[in-house]
Amino acid sequence: MRGSGKAVVLAVGCHTLKEREILEELDSDKNALTIEKTLTPFQAKLEVLAGIIGTYAKLICIASILLFGVVWLLHVIFSNNDLVDPISVKRAIDLACTVAALLAVCIPEGMPLVISMAMAFSVQALKKENLLIKNLDALETSGQLHEVVTGKTATLTEGEMVVEVVHAQSRKHIAKQLEVTQNVLNDLKTAIILNSDAHM
Repeated sequence: MRGSGKAVVLAVGCHTLKEREILEELDSDKNALTIEKTLTPFQAKLEVLAGIIGTYAKLICIASILLFGVVWLLHVIFSNNDLVDPISVKRAIDLACTVAALLAVCIPEGMPLVISMAMAFSVQALKKENLLIKNLDALETSGQLHEVVTGKTATLTEGEMVVEVVHAQSRKHIAKQLEVTQNVLNDLKTAIILNSDAHM
């Protein structure tokens, strides 16, 4: 769609509704402008993913501690070393380090940073095409379709109607292969005449 229009500015500065909202937020919360309260759609999905990964990481860590504890006890029992022997202690420290490494590998701490950097680079690429993106969440929602506005009949058409199926006398007929009796044809003509607003 192309065209032109005029905009009339009715209020600026502290008289605008947005400025009043900001002042009300600042009255209730001093950090209203410095803290982003709403999560972007992608950040919300990352929160869910982080929760799932965190749960599985805790389960893996607990299972690893139990398993490696059993392995360490078996090592102490079936060897000639004492419980507090330097070799047994070294073995316990090695197993504990393995558990810590497993836990560190399970949690992708760098993922949010990588995603934020990718979005920042996308903003830079759009800036070269003279598109200034103020909020990073605009990149996430730019290709989405949230609302479709239709007419009162809720149909999306180009105004070219085609008859596909004809229902007549409790039977269904394909419009392109219409083979009906004379009675059905008469009823169809009557229906067309009664439902038409054409006039001479």
